[in-house]
Amino acid sequence: MFSVLLLISIVSGLISIPLKSKLRAPIQGNFGQSLISQDSTVFDSYSLEYYADFELGTPGQKIAMFLDTGSTWTWAPSVNCDCHSSENRFNSTLSSTFADLNKTVEIYYEIGYAGGQLATDKLSIGDLSTENMAFVLVNKDSDDMESDGLVGLAFSELSDGYSTFIENLVSQGEIDAPIFAFYFSDNEVETSVLTLGGFDSTWTEGKTKQTISINKTDGYWGFNVDSVSYSGEIISSETHQSILDTGTSAICIPKNIYQNVINSITKGKNCVVIYDNSTSCECVEGEYNDYEKLSIKIGQEEFLINPKNYLFYENGTCNILLSESSDEWWIIGQPIFREYYTVHDMSVPKIDLYKVRLDSSNFLWYIAAGCAAALIVIVIIVATCMCGRKDPKAYHRLTVDDNALRGHQA
Repeated sequence: MFSVLLLISIVSGLISIPLKSKLRAPIQGNFGQSLISQDSTVFDSYSLEYYADFELGTPGQKIAMFLDTGSTWTWAPSVNCDCHSSENRFNSTLSSTFADLNKTVEIYYEIGYAGGQLATDKLSIGDLSTENMAFVLVNKDSDDMESDGLVGLAFSELSDGYSTFIENLVSQGEIDAPIFAFYFSDNEVETSVLTLGGFDSTWTEGKTKQTISINKTDGYWGFNVDSVSYSGEIISSETHQSILDTGTSAICIPKNIYQNVINSITKGKNCVVIYDNSTSCECVEGEYNDYEKLSIKIGQEEFLINPKNYLFYENGTCNILLSESSDEWWIIGQPIFREYYTVHDMSVPKIDLYKVRLDSSNFLWYIAAGCAAALIVIVIIVATCMCGRKDPKAYHRLTVDDNALRGHQA
């Protein structure tokens, strides 16, 4: 699947990277982030973490990095880090392009923290590379940080003005537009994807999209949630600030309406409270007829989330992936990324959401396009060799179709 996706990126001018996922066990901790007071106790349930393989330094050292739209800093653990066990750590002494900026950075998240020295180095994913990427070389973190590192995909207002990974890709000519897109699978077998430089229509059911206008004043992918409904009945029509966050496994709901939402979902079911902040109900895997769609209204748009995307099945129970926010914010996490192909445009800024197409015709389209791309690449490689071109990227550095891009941004 990886090779097919990579070939598609050559044809369309986009880079689509298959993401990996792994099951994370429930954890509890006294941690925080800028939206949540640092002395609050936060609980989590079973969830999937989504990450991609990056290379950091020269020569590149493999680092499996978590992708987080709810923060901006990029970080990787040092070989000398007093931190969680990770498969890969970064040895700065082996990189010829590493530079220490002699600054210390502490980063707090909803669950967990990381801290260390600010530095710059080369960061690569697939065929894309950024030089002098500012990142934190972590020398301490909390035990619940399970990935090798993290790439922040929010705005630079959260990182003291240091350019983000996406901004660097654009400014250094690696992608044509500050656009990236996600789809998250609801299991560890099916493919999840990150698209860089635009959006890939092969992941969508059609051209119909719903758009969220973003207020990036605080550096987040921010907007207002105006109401929430369950089974067609409005539970609350209060307006609350919100962010869209790939780094949160659940949907965090303001405390004054959270219990009403849970009561609506669990009515008539055999449920218990677990981990002090989550609810679990008896159920049969794949049989969610007793549950209804959750509706979140943002502006004039209504976003529907199916039960299979806000429930996590485990040993005869369904964990409801809804949690109480410590503040009056919504934090809309991974359930919505399993429902929609989300296209983040940093230049407008906005998020376009498309219903996901996951069927055999989609896969066959990939195979056909991949074969066509392979033929094109062979022809271009031959032509490149004949012309004596020395740039190894020249034959696959195609640009996004301008008309298609304008159509997306409209």
